[in-house]
Amino acid sequence: MQKNIHPQRLALFNTVVASYFILLFIAAELEFKAPWLGFFVELLTIPFFFGQFVLLYFSMKHLKAHKNKKFFLYSTLAVLVTSIVTCISLMISFL
Repeated sequence: MQKNIHPQRLALFNTVVASYFILLFIAAELEFKAPWLGFFVELLTIPFFFGQFVLLYFSMKHLKAHKNKKFFLYSTLAVLVTSIVTCISLMISFL
């Protein structure tokens, strides 16, 4: 039995993950250091990092079947771009 994720829920998850990483990059650029922000960064970054690849897989799979959903396409592109930027920044930090 195969369960499908509802497209609106998947688009919402895509938007939340992409927004989290965008806000994380903005906070890093502005050098915003607050204790409560550090708590959430430590708590959510690793699960969201791995989760974005899982979401990207399911989003691409869903996009093959349903190509006419514009908001879903935009949320998938947002996750794709943040995945690329996150991986590049991770590679740069290890150099």
